[in-house]
Amino acid sequence: MVKKGTAVVVFSLFACAFFLMGCQGKEREALLKAAKAEAALAKAQADLTKAEKQIESLKQELQAAKETRDQTQGEIEKLKAERDKAVALVESNKMEVKRLNAQLTDQTTKIAALDSQVNQMQRAAETQRQTLEQQQATIGQQQATIAQLQKTIEDLRRAPEPNVPEPNTVSVGQQ
Repeated sequence: MVKKGTAVVVFSLFACAFFLMGCQGKEREALLKAAKAEAALAKAQADLTKAEKQIESLKQELQAAKETRDQTQGEIEKLKAERDKAVALVESNKMEVKRLNAQLTDQTTKIAALDSQVNQMQRAAETQRQTLEQQQATIGQQQATIAQLQKTIEDLRRAPEPNVPEPNTVSVGQQ
């Protein structure tokens, strides 16, 4: 299109130039103005065609930019959703950590209480052990005393009985 327009302008200029050679004065000026206007019009048409091509190119770039923007917006939305999930997971994990810390504190308190009970039971067991040892020593002493008493009883049983009259009894020769 530009080549045809340029060819028309050049042809028109040559035609005007030949025509002007035969013209005089005002006609010549009018024809020169007309030729200049035609040249300006051809240039304007060429510029318009160039501008239209640039506009078309810019429209294509704009469309590509819009598509890229839409794609990027979709990716942004996906990333936002993933971020929101991650934030929710972090919050959930924070709550779980707090719960576990509370449980740990509770368990630590219970362990301390159980340690205290174990210590009390160990002291009570030690006291009972000492009491048991004392009782065993006492039992041992009492068993020794019982054995000695049994021996004394046996010795007394084996010993001859003395002739001791029984009270309230009269001997046969005294009546």
